[in-house]
Amino acid sequence: MDVNNMAAIQQSVGSDTLALILHQVKLSTEKKNKAITAKKIRAARSQLEKLACGLFWYPTWNHLVYTLSFAQLSTRSELLNQSQSQLESGTQEYLTRHGQDLDEIRGLWTAIVRRREALSELLSSEEKTSNQLEIVRERDSAASLAKAKSDCEEQQRNIATLDQNMPF
Repeated sequence: MDVNNMAAIQQSVGSDTLALILHQVKLSTEKKNKAITAKKIRAARSQLEKLACGLFWYPTWNHLVYTLSFAQLSTRSELLNQSQSQLESGTQEYLTRHGQDLDEIRGLWTAIVRRREALSELLSSEEKTSNQLEIVRERDSAASLAKAKSDCEEQQRNIATLDQNMPF
């Protein structure tokens, strides 16, 4: 197989693999984001339901009836504020962690690209060396064949000379 064809095939396969890996990383990140968002929404909904326990709707009266005392409302308000701050801190932690993960992925891709470039340079160097050795081999082979031909011709002349000098 020609070295140029092999390099082209490796490059094609490498770019397809790279695209596949990038797609998988994107899908994985989106899935994680959706799961974390859903979890936070469920937690917030749960806190809101706990807060709304003391509120009742009477359709015939067309208004809400507050059955909680001020202390209970204050407590639930504090719980809601705590939930909100936890949600915000959790979101911030997630964004920080996600950024770190993206930085790590970027670092890995950078290392892959550097390694690929190094391998490409090595392959190019090996190809040049191989081509130079092929040229030397062909030159040496041609010289050896020319020497063998001249030796054969000389042997044919010696045989012809011997045949002429022989009396039979």
